[in-house]
Amino acid sequence: MAKKRFDDESESCEGKIMLNAEIRELIKYLKSIVAEEKPDNDVLEKYGNDPDFIELNEMIGGIRSACKKHFEMIFDLFPDPTIITTMEDGKLVSYNRAFHKLITTRGKNIMTGVTNIHDLYFELDKRDQLIEELKRTGVSENMEIMVNDVNGEMFVGLVSAQAISIEGEAHILSVIRDITAIKRLEEEIKKLSIKDKLTQVFNR
Repeated sequence: MAKKRFDDESESCEGKIMLNAEIRELIKYLKSIVAEEKPDNDVLEKYGNDPDFIELNEMIGGIRSACKKHFEMIFDLFPDPTIITTMEDGKLVSYNRAFHKLITTRGKNIMTGVTNIHDLYFELDKRDQLIEELKRTGVSENMEIMVNDVNGEMFVGLVSAQAISIEGEAHILSVIRDITAIKRLEEEIKKLSIKDKLTQVFNR
């Protein structure tokens, strides 16, 4: 009698372990879907025909789609120029209205063929520095970078960036502020502090 009870309890425990393993497997899969990472194909093969799994998968897909639309709306209406690029090769994936306005007001529409951020502005050494920091900490704040606009003119950009993942690939979300006018004003103040305004003679 005692042996039978032990066998029953053993089978019950094995069932719970199996259930827990399946739950963990599904949770891991759902996390990858929400995080827009590549899903585990083994899970799809294992549960792909299960009606409950199909319903759950569609529900998660709908939630992710709604969140994506919400993000895109906020991204586009954000008042500062903002772009998304791939981390490794600098491919320009998306930009908002403010960034489009920043570029077009400088004389040319970005839609005329700029597909790589290298073509547009980042100093290569500063970009390497930015990527290093993003890989190390995931965020970079207020880095001054000389920007080469589409007319070949330079302006000063203050860049803050965040490392993000899109469908399992590393990307960079960057906010760029044109601070050229501020830097010019700082230079003027600096000159005035060392030179007399009327005589143009250097102060002692």
